[in-house]
Amino acid sequence: MDVEKLSEVGKGLGLGGKELLDFIAEQKKEMERLAREELELRRQDKELFEMQLQLESMKKENLDTLEHSHPSEETHEAGARPKIRAPKLPVFDDNDNLDAYLQRYERYATAQGWSKKDWGINLSALLKGKALEVYSRLPVLNDANEYEKA
Repeated sequence: MDVEKLSEVGKGLGLGGKELLDFIAEQKKEMERLAREELELRRQDKELFEMQLQLESMKKENLDTLEHSHPSEETHEAGARPKIRAPKLPVFDDNDNLDAYLQRYERYATAQGWSKKDWGINLSALLKGKALEVYSRLPVLNDANEYEKA
């Protein structure tokens, strides 16, 4: 409200002279206080909104990080297979001890967090010679990809 309207209101209340001036000054201070409070509330609302956006962004980043580092079984089962690095193990040679090689392979696969469903296909990438021939004779759809049966 401007000074003229405050003056009219004060005069309507029967105020005059110093009382009218005090009334106008008091009302102006009150309006300024209310304006500051409104401004502060808007600032706080804006700050809260920005913090909520940051929180949502952080949640999304954390979720993305978790999904990339630990793919869920549901995602894995649905066919969206996670990328699995090729095993960093030496290729099995016919001169190697098969039991020792498989034990090392199992420890590596467990440490890498591979699903057992992927063990057979990953092992096949490390075979050569007679071991690869035996693997290639397994039925493709079932036994060749199942480590326990291979």
